[in-house]
Amino acid sequence: MDTYRSLSPDQKMLDILIAAVEEERESIQFYHRLSKMTKDTSYKEILRLIRMDEQKHEKYFVDIYKRLTGQILRAEHVTPSRGAEYDFAPECEKAMFAALELSEYYRRIYSSFSNLEIRDMLFEMITDEQNNAIKMQYLYFKNRRLI
Repeated sequence: MDTYRSLSPDQKMLDILIAAVEEERESIQFYHRLSKMTKDTSYKEILRLIRMDEQKHEKYFVDIYKRLTGQILRAEHVTPSRGAEYDFAPECEKAMFAALELSEYYRRIYSSFSNLEIRDMLFEMITDEQNNAIKMQYLYFKNRRLI
């Protein structure tokens, strides 16, 4: 059985994990939508790789939830936003800051576990988010309009 430093598999932690899965699903949709906003194949590839990280993170959080509860998490399907037009550069900037915020959020989750396998998964997610923030910063600066 897993051991935890400060949190048992109480409802608060389960709610955090459910929210993290939903956040990852929203991110998958966001990066898919963002990749459709550009014709540049190198940008599309960067966004595809980021989207793959988000899919991996979703699977990790589902796995952690199952380890804690013995149950498979069935989160709601995220409906993609429609109808709004966005500018590529500002969306890249938004994604950059979102990735940095997620890395900080995942660090707080990380500190709640002593199980090394779970901590390793969370550490990988933290570093993925930090790397993805750098990639989004690159896309932002390549596409921003100077005033």
